[in-house]
Amino acid sequence: MTEIRMNPKLRQGAAEAIEPYAEQMFGAFDDYAEREWVAVVTLTRGKQVRENKTKVVGGEEVFEELRQVHMAVVDAEIVTGAHAEQAQAAAEAARTQRVTAGTLLDSAFD
Repeated sequence: MTEIRMNPKLRQGAAEAIEPYAEQMFGAFDDYAEREWVAVVTLTRGKQVRENKTKVVGGEEVFEELRQVHMAVVDAEIVTGAHAEQAQAAAEAARTQRVTAGTLLDSAFD
């Protein structure tokens, strides 16, 4: 299985798009404040790592392949109102499609 690593730093364009919401996000520590925001994001793939390892399991040497892909957020927009509802509906439709596909999706990217 491939492990996904997210770059914790937003790229400049994404940070600039979210910056207008910084005060609202800072205030989210108040018990009455909104704590979630809907965003549309664009991801990009950075480096990938493929490493072969062997380990001993039950006295036997077992081959293991480590695979990682590093991702970064390159663009993001906070969406509100009707746009947030549309984004949430699109996310739910994509989630339903992914879950319905089940294991078929697992091999889609091989």
